[in-house]
Amino acid sequence: MRRALVLSALLAPVLALKALVPTFIHPKVRYGKCVDENWARLAAGGDSVVAIINPDNGPVDHGNEHYETYVPCMLMLHAKRVQMVGYVPTKLSAERFRPLEDIKHDIYLWATAYPYIAGIFIDMQPTHSEPGGSNVDGDFVQY
Repeated sequence: MRRALVLSALLAPVLALKALVPTFIHPKVRYGKCVDENWARLAAGGDSVVAIINPDNGPVDHGNEHYETYVPCMLMLHAKRVQMVGYVPTKLSAERFRPLEDIKHDIYLWATAYPYIAGIFIDMQPTHSEPGGSNVDGDFVQY
């Protein structure tokens, strides 16, 4: 991860590129402050990085132990100008997709409960509509 961040930091000013980094690492927090060295390395990439944030296979509500550790580290990333997008899965299993209302709830939770989320990363999207399932082209983009 360190090499990818250094490389993206060096090339970003020349190419105006950003590195999209899946940040599926539960952060360490002490006394309300982010003390995780992996998150600190990610923050060092600054505005050349877009981090995909994933507390627990999607967002979690206030009061959840993961929420309490993620927010201080997200605030640290924001202070270093790292953009963040929230992770939203669409699949329950290889053959089953999540109901559209559950996916919309996750998007709503990202938008209302997490500071500084700049977008949503919708993962495992089907290539065609499923009965009772989701279809990014007609359903979530408009949402």
